[in-house]
Amino acid sequence: AQGPVVALRVADDPGHLTAGSGEADTPSPRRWVRVTAGVAAAIALLALGAGVVTPYAVLPGVVAGAFAAAALLGSADRVVSGLTGWLTRFARAGGDLDIAGRRIRQNAARSSRAALAVAAGVCVVTMLAVASATAMSTADGYFASASGLVGQIDGVVLAGSVMISLTALTSALGVITTVSHGLRLRHREIALLRVLGQTPRQTRRMIRAEAGLLSGSAVLLGLILGVAYGWFGAQVLLSEASRRLVLVPVIPVPVLLAAAAAAATLTWLSSAWPARQALRRTPIRAYLDG
Repeated sequence: AQGPVVALRVADDPGHLTAGSGEADTPSPRRWVRVTAGVAAAIALLALGAGVVTPYAVLPGVVAGAFAAAALLGSADRVVSGLTGWLTRFARAGGDLDIAGRRIRQNAARSSRAALAVAAGVCVVTMLAVASATAMSTADGYFASASGLVGQIDGVVLAGSVMISLTALTSALGVITTVSHGLRLRHREIALLRVLGQTPRQTRRMIRAEAGLLSGSAVLLGLILGVAYGWFGAQVLLSEASRRLVLVPVIPVPVLLAAAAAAATLTWLSSAWPARQALRRTPIRAYLDG
């Protein structure tokens, strides 16, 4: 026997017949998103070229990063849907992950808001960690005999560590708030599924699968962006001083694993309490109170 989520899959997701391809029915990107991404790429190339001769290339680098972030915000639903489809590519048809992926892609706009909250925290922590590690590697390899310069970089790294800690705390609060609020908005939907016959156990499995898949997509996105931003910042800032055309990015794996695990755990835990609250009331009462 099929549960209500599987039984109503055709109504929930008219594009279910193409699920095997991992593609989501999302609108084509807006023209301004493409223009913004193009501007970001052009300014980034300019900053990388200027970074060879002056550390002030970090200024256009910041502008390029801002344009890239704006382009990401404008296409967040497509990005999250694409990552979700990739992660569930080999999931069993009709299984928890497959259904969770369909729900996330069907409500891409709502899901992308929660995903961006997680991805932003992971991205900032990763960016600071990669930039600090790359700066230290550059200092050890080239500036070992330069008086005072290594000490200055040590100070920058220390300040970066403090910023990482504060950012991690702020991001944790943002993740908890965003994910919990998103789940509270679904009380009416959850109540309707229970009225149709979904058991509390099936409801908890559905919520856990969606939270796990959403956190996985967001963590992956945050790690990719954080490594790219961290290397880019170190490259434009230290290329001229180190007299190196290209700096090799240093990825502190333990820090990144800790950030990814913390983000995934927070996403999981922040979905547990609203789910329990939704299941405490009778389905009819929860639906009417929606």
